[in-house]
Amino acid sequence: MRPTERGIRTAAALVLVAMLAALACPANADTPARPRRSGRYGRKGAEIWLEAPRYVLPTGRGYKGDYDIEGGVGFGFGVMFAFSDNLALEGRIVQTTHDLAASELAWDMDQALVGVRYGFMYDRALQPYVGLGGARVSLEWDRTDELLTEFRRTSGYGVYATLGVDYILSNRWVAGFRIDYVEMKYAEVIVGTDNYTLDDAIDGSSFGASLSIHYRVPVWW
Repeated sequence: MRPTERGIRTAAALVLVAMLAALACPANADTPARPRRSGRYGRKGAEIWLEAPRYVLPTGRGYKGDYDIEGGVGFGFGVMFAFSDNLALEGRIVQTTHDLAASELAWDMDQALVGVRYGFMYDRALQPYVGLGGARVSLEWDRTDELLTEFRRTSGYGVYATLGVDYILSNRWVAGFRIDYVEMKYAEVIVGTDNYTLDDAIDGSSFGASLSIHYRVPVWW
């Protein structure tokens, strides 16, 4: 298992454990009062979440030819810190697996997304939002039997825009759906142990969609 896969799966497992622990440990009546949200639906504070399933459709021209990959399914996780009920900073790591159209080979697409989001209607259960940020994307072989000399990874940077809606289930739980568009260029290539930069960067843009379940960190309510 490659480090990227191990890191994503370990982080996702930790988020899941945190959620289960929250269910198993009810609030203690003797615990000193903590800062509260502005209301039941207020988003100020911290949240963590799992994204599953996640679907990504490659759309960039650079995917034609050697990178002629199909849409892929995967999962991810995210964290958010909201400075107010409207404005928040978020970070996400998501991974999807994609088959090549004319081959039995498969690629992993790893996306690291960091940006800001602005929410609307924070006094209601259903809360739409928009967001913008930066992206780091890597595309690499999804085969555990490959030799190190045959390992391949292509990566680059870009920007993303997101549009979503959250539904406040309770003081602790939120369900969400979001779509996003990542516009980026692959410029760095690793083949085996060789590392080089492409003179003509590859268009690696894509659309994505995710369902998610969020846990609202208790210190903020």
